[in-house]
Amino acid sequence: MKSRSGTPSFFGPLPRVMASMRGRLTLIFALSIAIFVAMLSAGVVFYSNRLEGAQLARSLENHAQKYRRDLRDERHQPRTDSEWQTFLERENRTLRDFPLSMLVLDKEQNVVAHARGPGSSWPLGGDWLIETVPTRAHTLILAARWHSPQREIQDLSLKLALIGLGVVAATGLGAWLLVGRVLSPIEQLSRQAQQAQIEDVHPRLEAPSRDAEVVGLVATLNALLDRLARTLESRSRFYAAASHELRTPIQGLTALLEVGLSRPREGAQWSEIAAQALGESRRLGALTQDLLALNQLENQTSAAPCVEIDAADLIERLVVQLQAPIREKHLQITLDLPDEAEIFLPWNHLEMLLRNLIENAVKYAREGGQVRVALRITTAQTRFRVWNSADLPLDFDAEKLFEPFFRLDAARQSQTGGNGLGLSIVASLCRANGWTAQLSAENDGLLAWVEMPGDKTLRGEVSS
Repeated sequence: MKSRSGTPSFFGPLPRVMASMRGRLTLIFALSIAIFVAMLSAGVVFYSNRLEGAQLARSLENHAQKYRRDLRDERHQPRTDSEWQTFLERENRTLRDFPLSMLVLDKEQNVVAHARGPGSSWPLGGDWLIETVPTRAHTLILAARWHSPQREIQDLSLKLALIGLGVVAATGLGAWLLVGRVLSPIEQLSRQAQQAQIEDVHPRLEAPSRDAEVVGLVATLNALLDRLARTLESRSRFYAAASHELRTPIQGLTALLEVGLSRPREGAQWSEIAAQALGESRRLGALTQDLLALNQLENQTSAAPCVEIDAADLIERLVVQLQAPIREKHLQITLDLPDEAEIFLPWNHLEMLLRNLIENAVKYAREGGQVRVALRITTAQTRFRVWNSADLPLDFDAEKLFEPFFRLDAARQSQTGGNGLGLSIVASLCRANGWTAQLSAENDGLLAWVEMPGDKTLRGEVSS
């Protein structure tokens, strides 16, 4: 890779490497090892420095004490300059393993004898450790230079730095390979996802390893794919059914107009055609309104505003509005409502829920049958129960009733009317508000109930 100036850039791949988890983990691990090795090397150098200095000072002091004992008797002390020189040379031969330098000063601080190291100048300059041994007429000076141990420590520091670089490079390479091995199942899963066919309705991923974490991740992803596939199938069925349901009244209107315009007609005939067209138009309007309501509920991103509602009064008003079909089918309506039924919920959602449940029960109730509506309110929950006497098939599946456009009689143009969206809207209302809805066959009929948590429906404590 080249920079703008045309010169090669060695930092081009670096952002790509650092964008990967493998690169970041390797860098973090290598930096951690580098910091640890640097601190360890600094500690070794510091300890060696202090240890070498302490050992050198201790050895120098031990030699000084030895000479103080040996020269304590004046009879054993050299007297002339030549005797001191001979003494120093003799002692120098016995100190081959210790870098000790010696010199002798007279009372005027002149150097009269010396061995190994220092010259004739006094006092000594530089990094010298000094011990003195006074005698009757002279002073024996023992000196050890600190320069030599410092060079050894510097060599040790260089060796530790080289070893540290090797350790960091080795651990970095090892971390790169190890992290790559650990993350390889994720890369394999990514390749599986890329190779999956778009036409495959139920794609599945295979676990690339037996590690519990990978197996759990694959199981979670497969469960997600299953839910997405079911949602896709449900939406496909909904779109197909919606297009069919919308096409039916439109085709009915078109057919009525074509028949009406096929030949000259009288006023009464036009009135009959207009009445039929009005019925199809109302059916189309109701279907469109329900589809819009269902779509709004499915795509709702914020909670609807809540108000205080008298649920019992709302149920009674809905039953009054349904008196015409109730009398036509000779149904017996039973209401079991509490005296105090104030709850705190979204008004339009509650009204739509109750209307669809009660209207559905009236439409599909057996001729001359019964419909029972009950309401229970406690501090723990609020529950609506709607039961109607109905003829249910042997293969009755309550969950399918919540699907859009599903009818028990499997007929799109059933005598009961409606468009098959009532219970689908109920299910969407419950999902949007966190309520629970369920259908079940009970007492030779169909029972529908909706349960709402008490903390979402009550302002204070309400009991029935």
